[in-house]
Amino acid sequence: MRKVCTQCSEEKPLEEFSRSPQRHDGRGSWCKKCHAAYYRRKEKEPEYRERRRENTRRYRQRIGLLGRRKLARKTDLKRSYGLTPEAYAEMLQAQNGLCAICALPQAECVSSFHIDHVHLPGEVRKISRTKGKIRGLLCNECNLGLGKFKDNPEVLEKAAYYLRLHTEFAPSILQDGAVPV
Repeated sequence: MRKVCTQCSEEKPLEEFSRSPQRHDGRGSWCKKCHAAYYRRKEKEPEYRERRRENTRRYRQRIGLLGRRKLARKTDLKRSYGLTPEAYAEMLQAQNGLCAICALPQAECVSSFHIDHVHLPGEVRKISRTKGKIRGLLCNECNLGLGKFKDNPEVLEKAAYYLRLHTEFAPSILQDGAVPV
């Protein structure tokens, strides 16, 4: 489909118009190029820049630091995983407030639990996180551990075998305090 930009009067493909849910066709009336040029011109105007700074300052004062963090978290959950804060809370409650792997309570973690999801083949991190199925909530250490092993169950099983093997024999080897060579 194509659309005419009301600024430059050129007919262009819909992809060249920003999304706008308020519009009947779901796209803005100006093409992205015209829109960008307009705001580049506006940024050069001192009154515009000062008004933007003042509006930002008032907004930050109004909602405070905690409000900004909550808003950022809510936005990230929705954009990255398609979750609402309520859905996250339900997942956390279903796991009894514990990490899905090590059972560490969230209260003992430095940050909130990470949302573990399936990484699709060829997925570029932080770009297409929404495409993978959500598996559960993990503490930072467990999430990093899975990432280091590239979510590969075979490698994780080998690592677990390696740890069991060496944990089983290590105390008897080191009983006399000598370090094996």
